[in-house]
Amino acid sequence: MMRKAIFEVVGLYVLIAGAWVLLSDQALLWLVKDPDLCLWMQTYKGWGFVLVTAVLLYLVLFDRLKMLEQAHDAGNLITERLQHYLSASPVISYALRIENNQASPIWVSENITGILGYTTEELLQPSWWDDHLHPDDREEAQAKVWSSFFETGTLDHKYRFLCKDGTVIWIQDQIRLVRDEGGTPREAIGVWTNITELKQTEEKLRKRESFIRAVLDNLPIGVAVNSIDPHVVFGYMNDLFPELYRTTKEALTDPDAFWNVVYEDPEFREKMKKQVLDDYASGDPARLYWPDVPITRRGSGTTYITARNITIPGEGLMVSTVWDVTERKRLELERQVIIDKLRKGLTATVQAISAVVEAKDPYTAGHQQRVSDLARTIACEMGLPGDQIEGIRVAGIIHDIGKISVPSEILSKPSKLSLVEFRLIQVHPEAGYEILKDVEFPWPVARAVLQHHERMDGSGYPSGLKGGDILLEARILAVADVVESMASHRPYRPTLGIEAALEEIMKNKGILYDPDVVDACLKLFREKEYQLPSE
Repeated sequence: MMRKAIFEVVGLYVLIAGAWVLLSDQALLWLVKDPDLCLWMQTYKGWGFVLVTAVLLYLVLFDRLKMLEQAHDAGNLITERLQHYLSASPVISYALRIENNQASPIWVSENITGILGYTTEELLQPSWWDDHLHPDDREEAQAKVWSSFFETGTLDHKYRFLCKDGTVIWIQDQIRLVRDEGGTPREAIGVWTNITELKQTEEKLRKRESFIRAVLDNLPIGVAVNSIDPHVVFGYMNDLFPELYRTTKEALTDPDAFWNVVYEDPEFREKMKKQVLDDYASGDPARLYWPDVPITRRGSGTTYITARNITIPGEGLMVSTVWDVTERKRLELERQVIIDKLRKGLTATVQAISAVVEAKDPYTAGHQQRVSDLARTIACEMGLPGDQIEGIRVAGIIHDIGKISVPSEILSKPSKLSLVEFRLIQVHPEAGYEILKDVEFPWPVARAVLQHHERMDGSGYPSGLKGGDILLEARILAVADVVESMASHRPYRPTLGIEAALEEIMKNKGILYDPDVVDACLKLFREKEYQLPSE
């Protein structure tokens, strides 16, 4: 820019001078014929040329100097703005001169004083940077500069640095190498960023993570963080997690390993894999619970675990928890064995009681067994729980136990009963209740026996209960008792047949008998071809 301006001035001068010499001399020789006068005029012509060119040079140089001053002012303004921006910046900028792969500082932004406490003059000392590196970081920081910076041309590293007041801060140092056209390193431009707060936050997070890991590693349950779709990839697992699955952390690192390692039996493996993936795909948190899963290993028996997973929204991850339920399962199995033994003993006792009643009333022999079977089958058709069904079966076997208090001649009387005799028969539910009320059945057997002659409209006995006040077990026994009684032979009449019995309960559905029980009974006989056991 400057060279161009100089050439413009010189060129203008040469042009004007050449034109003046050629034109003025020719004009003077043409106008003045006297040699002395011509010589005198040539002298003054020269002074005129000097004066004119001086004025012209002044005007040209003044214009050029004005332009230079404006450019200088603009440059100063840019420099001031740049320095202002650098001073207000949270990062320190600096420049290094590179000679023979040796770096020496040549410039630093003035905000170094506010950040580190040092002046710009102090930084320009040759060994200033090395002297103020934290002793524990000095060797590593210097090694990074000399080992890789001049090869890669860039460097981004972190280290601790001593401030002038003695405090220590963390610096992120980012440098870029500047080469000349021949590829020789000439300068390095870099910035320092104070990352102390970031490092403190990282340290807090590290301590918190260590605390959480310590807690998780000492929990009495297995915990893992993993993806599952369909491969199980673990990001973390505590020590107990693989132990409960009877494997190792190393064995579970392969994305395809979990299903094959944990479940040895191929059929059970595919069953569990399908169930888990289906439950996961459902998006229903309640389905991410798998109780009492057997973990088998050849030659070492079976253990049981229960697992529950918790999804992490938006991350494609879940927290998997698992705990050992082997001891509980063992106790449950032992308890079930004891219960089964007790129930077998109880059943034998109930059968003995039933036999006593039927021995006294040979005409109703098998009645209680058939009522029990029909009542149990109705309960199954209604979808009742297994334990409740068992209670209904037991109650059916002894529902007429109260007849043991009725004279045999009344029970086996071949003709119509008198009113007094019928009243004695009607006492048998209460008599049965009195016999059974102190027996500790796991089901409401005594109440079912007491209420099996109650009716939905309140017309039954002994208490005249209505609708929902009647125990469900008793409502089922009532229908089974009526159907069996009408379909079987009695001392005072021959069998009325199963169709008459079904017609009776259908006609009085919702009046005398529970409609749901009636529907289940009708479905058994008419759709599922149920038959009462042989007498």
